[in-house]
Amino acid sequence: MSVLIRGNTGEAIVGDGEGQAEARFDRLSGLAVTELRQHYAEMVARGRAFVAVNTAGAAPGTALATTAGAFALWNPPSSQVNLEIMEAEVVYLSGTLGAGVLYYVTHDYSAVAPTGTALVPKPLLLGSTAGPKAKAYSAPTAGLGANPAALRPMAVWAAPAAQPTGPQLGAREVLDGEMVVAPGGTLSFQEIGAAGTTPLIIVAVAWEEVPVT
Repeated sequence: MSVLIRGNTGEAIVGDGEGQAEARFDRLSGLAVTELRQHYAEMVARGRAFVAVNTAGAAPGTALATTAGAFALWNPPSSQVNLEIMEAEVVYLSGTLGAGVLYYVTHDYSAVAPTGTALVPKPLLLGSTAGPKAKAYSAPTAGLGANPAALRPMAVWAAPAAQPTGPQLGAREVLDGEMVVAPGGTLSFQEIGAAGTTPLIIVAVAWEEVPVT
């Protein structure tokens, strides 16, 4: 059975206030859909989006573990929100990196917060005093949850002899909710590779907190 959708081809200019609008088609009869605002604007304006960054840097580790890594994002079991990961970024800071792969890493459910350097996440609604339910840590030393497992690579690097003088070594990825951290879950960033010499990387993660339904 076919369904008939009424609409127009071409722009439709309407004023503010209540009203109705018909669907809009392109010239090949495809339904035209456009975003009203910038992609993250709605969630940011509603105070649901946050970011955390380990500005002092941390060592990425050499193997998956519950006691190592550069960065961890933990969702407390009582948060009543899911953490929808928006973006992640990693930047080489100093030292000599050992050749290897930096992974997104998941861990078993944990009711206990990790230990490490607690970070202070900031709302992406600048000027807001809203605080997140999630907790973020640099250089976690324990409590990441059992059975760390790589989800997929975030960055791959060789071992630069020193800080680059040109463009800096780093990677940024728009995840757009591809990974979601449930209450009790943890997302960490860990390398499988060589140790290098006192390497430090900066990791930044942005996420939206969405009520669990």
